[in-house]
Amino acid sequence: MDHDYPDTYDELPEGGPAGLGWQGRYDLFEEDALYDRAASVQWPDTPADTTLIAPDVLVLSLLKEPPDWCLEMTRICTGRPPLVLPEPDDPEILLQVAPQSSRQTLYLIEGPQGRNLPPGSRTLDLRGLSAVSGPERLIAALMAAQHPARAQILAVVGARGALGVSTLVLGLARELASRLNVAIVDCDPGCPLGLLTGNDARPGLHWADLPPGEVAYRADRLVAGLPRFWRAALLTGDGRAGATVEQAQAAILALAAVHDLVIIDLPRGQLPPPGAQVLLVTSRELYVVGAAVSLVRRLRGPAYSLGSQESGTQVRFLLRDVGEDLSRSEIEDLAGADILAQLPTDKALAQRVARGLDPTSGRSRWNRAVAALADVLLKEMGESASQYGDEL
Repeated sequence: MDHDYPDTYDELPEGGPAGLGWQGRYDLFEEDALYDRAASVQWPDTPADTTLIAPDVLVLSLLKEPPDWCLEMTRICTGRPPLVLPEPDDPEILLQVAPQSSRQTLYLIEGPQGRNLPPGSRTLDLRGLSAVSGPERLIAALMAAQHPARAQILAVVGARGALGVSTLVLGLARELASRLNVAIVDCDPGCPLGLLTGNDARPGLHWADLPPGEVAYRADRLVAGLPRFWRAALLTGDGRAGATVEQAQAAILALAAVHDLVIIDLPRGQLPPPGAQVLLVTSRELYVVGAAVSLVRRLRGPAYSLGSQESGTQVRFLLRDVGEDLSRSEIEDLAGADILAQLPTDKALAQRVARGLDPTSGRSRWNRAVAALADVLLKEMGESASQYGDEL
């Protein structure tokens, strides 16, 4: 069967090709037609409508008949219908069809489809999705493609409470925000970062202001509404409510698209995002080290899904100088990992926190150690070192 395929979307007749309905899908059903026309496909310009949430995303469907809700939501979000094509046996053909520009591409697949896609391709499996559950998943995938995550994610968690995890998060954020674009996310239901920073008095969005059921947030609008801690964007609670798991996942995904580094205050009961680096704070106390070793096994296990990309979790230890049960070398032997840095006990820091003052201000021993740790992290991220390189 021969088809008269248009070269561009502009050539589509009003109402779409005959027999395809109002959606106006652009179909390349024949394998030979795909081979013949792969190199000559002309991609449409970015739609001028600034209200679209994913104007730069091109959606390619490996399903010959995508569901109607998928076609409609794709047009609403991108301003274009999806490009419908069969899955060719030769993966080189998909490389030719894929847009040769900076635009992002999302492939709609079903089941085993997509095995011949280029490595690293973004996909959305439509199996089991309905007109009720599917649109939210599609919107989240489109927004992830429109704003791909570029930030490194650093999660800080304590083997027990009262080890200064939240104070460490703020200190690292202040040090690193002078050289990187940093966001802070408070995933602890008690919102300790809000308490330490007096965030309830700061204008801006808090967890309770965000819709709890959202699967994706627009990064530009979210960042514009957040309060600031020094130069870092801060997302925490204000006494009304903490974050739900869905809120945290969507917020981290959005913030990772427009920042260099996202630092998470992670409670012990939650898993970090895929690909995150975890700093696990422990003390010298035997029972705390035992809890830390047990926690490492869980943290290195399967992480919750964040977007469509998954990778391993790196866990490293930070040692608080609390207790006298075990030496540094004994802790490293039990943990099976090196200690990245040692953080001192600082009475001046405790006094500042008790008075409601900024714990990151001043030239205390704690802040010097945090600055040294920030320097190590910067070196690992390829940034220049600061003057505190000998503090560890």
